[in-house]
Formats: sequence, structure tokens, C-alpha cells
Amino acid sequence: MNSLFVIRNDWSFEGDGDGSVVLPPTDSSADLESGDDDDDDESQVEGFTRSYDFGSISLVWVKKFIGSAHMSYEELLALGERIGIVNTGLSEEMMSKDTQNPSWCLHILLLCALRGLVHQLWFSFYNMLFLTRNRRILQQGIDFKQIDREWHWDNFIILQAVMASMALLSLPFLENLPSWNTKGIMCCIVIHVGISEPLYYWFHRLLHTQYFFSHYHSLHHASIVTQPFTARMATLLEHLMMGVIIGIPILGTCLYGHGSISLIYGYILVFDFLRCMGHINVEIIPHVLFQIFPLLKYFLYTPTYHSLHHTEMNTNFCLFMPLYDSIWKTINTKSWDFHERTSSGKNERIADFVFLVHLVDIMAALHFPIFFRSFSSHKFSVKLFLIPMWPFLFLLMNLSWVLHTTIVGTFYNLRGRLHQTWLVPRYGFQYFLPFAKEGINKVIEEAILEADRIGVKVISLAALNKVINNLKNVDSTALLQFLQPILNMLLHLIGNGGETLQVFQ
Repeated sequence: MNSLFVIRNDWSFEGDGDGSVVLPPTDSSADLESGDDDDDDESQVEGFTRSYDFGSISLVWVKKFIGSAHMSYEELLALGERIGIVNTGLSEEMMSKDTQNPSWCLHILLLCALRGLVHQLWFSFYNMLFLTRNRRILQQGIDFKQIDREWHWDNFIILQAVMASMALLSLPFLENLPSWNTKGIMCCIVIHVGISEPLYYWFHRLLHTQYFFSHYHSLHHASIVTQPFTARMATLLEHLMMGVIIGIPILGTCLYGHGSISLIYGYILVFDFLRCMGHINVEIIPHVLFQIFPLLKYFLYTPTYHSLHHTEMNTNFCLFMPLYDSIWKTINTKSWDFHERTSSGKNERIADFVFLVHLVDIMAALHFPIFFRSFSSHKFSVKLFLIPMWPFLFLLMNLSWVLHTTIVGTFYNLRGRLHQTWLVPRYGFQYFLPFAKEGINKVIEEAILEADRIGVKVISLAALNKVINNLKNVDSTALLQFLQPILNMLLHLIGNGGETLQVFQ
């Protein structure tokens, strides 16, 4: 009910049960319609508006009025029609407040989508082995048990969205925030450093006590080799506490009057960004940065820093700032040397076995691990929800023509042997384009030469099986012409001591 009725204390109403209402004295009605209220009436209106929340003011009064005068809802409506418009003393902006509130729903939904996007982008980067394999911290892969365990990593987004909704409905100072407030940035940083960081540190240490670790935190530490989704693998208690830790700087800044919409977006997304970065298992922060700014290593953790926490669990408890580990003597003494060694880019292990593959078609490219894990883990089939991605994939296909070398797609360890998949950046149909033949041959030739140079023991040309099978009905001269460059190159390898490299087709 959006109407607001202001009733003077000297009015009396009697409902006769059939919907008719006896109006107050004529002079009072006339005063009300003309808006000429005396000072006493005006003070009563102001006092009334201060006594009730705007969103439920009319509802609260209606219940009180019906209870005292025994009027039905229909009789009250009839009364409203007879009285007409009532001057409440409230501005149009205040009266329309309830109609503006639903905008926070849109902000929460948008934040949920952006938080999911941050994790997905980090996951895509994590799987770009052609960029990250030299800086991987732990060389082991992710097993199927860990994938299954972390499958519902995004549950925390829904939980914290509910927590945010409850805060918005309960705390009036979160309403009508401006888009930007410069002072809020510094205020939020101060509260985060002074409250959230030490609070998380001690809560994290509590989780490593025997009872809480066995009942709660062990789920997170079940993943030795971390990935971005590992950052959100936790129990309900940990997610609730993390929501509190995120909320303190936001609520504190808003309570001081420096809050803004951009601050809420920025703080939450930066928080997620840093959480994912710490679990990326790839060192992306150059050590030279800490050599130039030595104190920075106490204010920003690194992926190697947090990786040590997963391998040596009684050290490196901080959220983002190793300063607190340093203060309370829990910093791992190997942190900086380990970071320097890993960030050097010389942490790559040479594959024992290489499997050469190519992309099948445009939509099948979504099975490449840098895209969606939920899609690549199932047998390929065209899904309707993927159709909007076709223009992007078509653009990616055209950009692949620029690449003239294979890229590392996936890897796995089998009986102590490292197996890698090298991707030829060409699609199946491109093998049959006359003008593409020479370029494809050159890419395959360079892949075999590179494998021999770095010490790969076995390379499989299984990626050519489909092509060769399709060429069986082709004239033998054309088939020989297609394979001749590769055969010549293999003979060259064998004749120059390349016999250590075994090539299978």
C-alpha cells in the first residue's frame, strides 16, 4: 500500500460494516483538503514520519487504525477516496524511495557475474601452458578427485549474495550511495589493513588447530596443487567468515560516510583477483620488483608464497600481506628464495612423450582447456547456449593463421613420465586447402625439430591420421607430395644423430 494517511488526534471515525464511513468535522476536512494545517498538526506529521520507517509507515498505521476503529480494508479505501490527497510533508524523492530500492538487486546480480568472470579468466590463464609452463610452481597435474571435489567452487557467490542482500535490507546507510567517492578508497584500505588482514590471519591460524582443521579446513588443504577454483573450496563456516572479512571494510567505509557503488565493486573484485592469484600455481610477479621495492614483499603476497602454505601448512597464514606473518613469526624462511628461483622462468620440465594434435572445427575448439571446464569434461556436442560464442571462435580461427609454431595444450604424468599435447594451430578442414599445405608442413617440421632439440624421447604424429585416412583415395603422387617434406626432414634427423627421437605415425 503506497498511500500515506495522516490522521489528526481529534478526529473520530465509525465504520458501520457496510463500507460507509462517517467523515470528521467539515472544518477539519476542509483544512486537510486545502493543506492549511496549523503548527500543531505540522509537528504531529513530522513526529509521525520520524517514528516509522518510510517503507512500512502506511502499513503500520493501517494495522493500528483497523485495530482501534474495527474498520475493514475496503472501508479504509473508501475513507481514502473521500478524504482525497493528504499532504504528508514528505518530498517526492522520499516517497519514491521504495520504488528505487530494487536497483540493488541488479548490482548484486552484476557483481555475481563479474566475480564468476574473474575466476574464469584466471582459470583460462592457468591452463595456457604455452605461457605459464616455465613458471609453474609445482609440476604435478590436477587429478580427477580434485576436479570433482572443486566442481561446485562457485557456491560461495550465491551465499555471499544472500549475505549482501540481508545487509542492504537491514542497514539504511547503504542506500543512496554515490557512484564515486575518492576518500572512500583510502578509508577502505585503512580498514582492510587494520582489521580484515589481522582478523583473517588469526581466524586462519584457528582453522589450523586440530579440531577446526580436521572438521573444516582440511577440505581446502586436500588440494596440494592449487588452481584458481581451489581458492573457493571451503566449508560453510569459512565462507561465512570470509563474507564478514570482505564486508567489514565496505560497511566501515559506508558508515563513515565515504562509501560509493564503485568502491563496493572495486574492493570485491580486487579481493577475488588476489585470492585467485595466490592459488594460480604460476609465479607471475617478477622477483626484480621486490629488489627495486624491498618493502613491497611485506604488503603483497605471491603465488609461491601461498603455495608454501599448502605444502608446509604451519607457515604463511596471511590473507594478502606477509607483514602479519612477519610480525607473529610464522613466515616461511624459504619464501623469497623460492620466489626468486620460480620467477626466473627456468622451472620447465622436458616432456618424455609428445602427442601432436590439431583442432577439429570451430565449435570443437571449446574443448580446449583454456575455455570452460564444465564443457571440456564432456563428450563434444553442439549446445545451443554456445552459438553466441561462434563469432568469437571464428575470429580466433582467423588469428591462428598468424601462429607458425605449435603450442603446449595439455600435460599429464604417467608412471613418472611427463606427457604433453602439442597443438598445431590449424583446423581439420584447413589440411585440405591447397594454399595451406606448405604452411602446415612447415609447422609440423619445426615441431619435430624442436622436440629433438630439447630432448623429447618420443613424438607421435597421430594428428595426421585423419588426414592420411582421407587421402587414401587421393592420387598417390599427390599423397607423396603432401608427405615428402616431412619424410625428408625425418631422414635428415636420422642422418644427423637424431636417432634418439622416435617418431610414430
